Amino acid sequence: IDLRILGPLELAGTDGLVVLGRGRERTLLARLAIANRAAVSVDVLVEDLWRGASPPTAVKALQGHVSRLRRALE
Repeated sequence: IDLRILGPLELAGTDGLVVLGRGRERTLLARLAIANRAAVSVDVLVEDLWRGASPPTAVKALQGHVSRLRRALE
């Protein structure tokens, strides 16, 4: 997997470019890549994805974004 973050965010796999979907999945992928395999807490991810204006359902929404990102990476 080749993650390109300079310029447009792109993810290339063995079969070509991976479609990443909406903005928050892209932000999530970039945030996790920056962490370089270190654990990132749910609180930090919520703060990064919603920039301090998180909805009451942010944790549940984060779980959905993680699920969609995992499916895209399969």
